[in-house]
Amino acid sequence: MYNDEDKQLRSSDMQAVILAGGKGTRLRQAVSDRPKPMADINGEPFLNHLITWWGSQCNNEVMISVGYMKDYVRDYYGSKFNGIKIMYIEENEPLGTGGAVRLALRDQNLNSDLVVIANGDTWFPVEIVEMKNMLETLKTNICIGGCKVKNAQRYGRIEWDAMGIVTKFLEPSGENAWINGGVYLMRREAVSRLIWDMEDKFSLDDLLRERVRALDVAFMGCSKIFVDIGVPADYEYAKTILGAS
Repeated sequence: MYNDEDKQLRSSDMQAVILAGGKGTRLRQAVSDRPKPMADINGEPFLNHLITWWGSQCNNEVMISVGYMKDYVRDYYGSKFNGIKIMYIEENEPLGTGGAVRLALRDQNLNSDLVVIANGDTWFPVEIVEMKNMLETLKTNICIGGCKVKNAQRYGRIEWDAMGIVTKFLEPSGENAWINGGVYLMRREAVSRLIWDMEDKFSLDDLLRERVRALDVAFMGCSKIFVDIGVPADYEYAKTILGAS
């Protein structure tokens, strides 16, 4: 078990990027006046929780990838929130999650070798030092934090070998399964090199499915609470899990 001092020392060489640029069309009926990650959760934006958590994991600094209604996010947070330094990566047009990751990995303010990528609509508080240990032990380029859900109908399933290396990303199904929790630890230069030739706009899920072997991906299953606010029912559920700070 790591204490706070260990966590700070071991995460100082990592930077975090939160993907918050999507339109959130499935949540539009419940949240129509702001970007999805800014959805109100008991009096504060959902994104507050993500900034606070990933900032604490990565040297009190986060980068936010913004696109749809980007000024809403920038005006709210500015350059600092809750003691955490904030920088922004701007999409001039929708790039998809994969395109947003590639843009982020090329940003001049991103200079650490290891980069945390976290979905802006998912609460999954993984301990990054544990993912880092797995990444370094298995010598992979990516480590994905995942969880087990009762119904994987909205999520791609994952298969991995005895070592923890992902062998296949499967299509969604209604069964109990291990899924991608939307938290990734990546080797910046290696991943940038492996995805440079992709189209301008692409999905991170499609990229992982198509290039799982080339990207060299590890999987770390976690028992942390997983909350996805992508649809109205789960958005309401998030309000019962995440109280106002």
